[in-house]
Amino acid sequence: MLLFSYFHPQIPSFSLKFAEKGFNIQLLLSKDSFDRFAGDFRYAGERILMNENASIFVYSGSPLEIPALIAISENALFFGFFNKKGKFEGQYLLSFEPSSLAWGRELFEYYVGRSEKVCSMDYPDSGSDSQRTLQNLK
Repeated sequence: MLLFSYFHPQIPSFSLKFAEKGFNIQLLLSKDSFDRFAGDFRYAGERILMNENASIFVYSGSPLEIPALIAISENALFFGFFNKKGKFEGQYLLSFEPSSLAWGRELFEYYVGRSEKVCSMDYPDSGSDSQRTLQNLK
């Protein structure tokens, strides 16, 4: 489970690598992050979506409504925070506690429930208005 509300250019290759190795991947991106992903890394996105074990979701709410990042594996929770000005400065929380993992999964599912599932990287340019954007998400 990966949530990114900021874009890092290694997200596409990192996600694709795990999807192609058979790991179950749920990638949740903010609208701005998805715009960048779809525009600059379309091929990797399409390859990720070709894997039955991988899903991409877009959260179209305000970026300040979600944390900078959430990464959850079978035995670790990695949580990234924005500072008071809404900038990501590499402030993290790492936990291996079962209760933390359960909480992280619950929080991730909360955001997935408020997101749109992506079926294709066919997508208007990132400069398009959000209504057209959401119509292309399925």
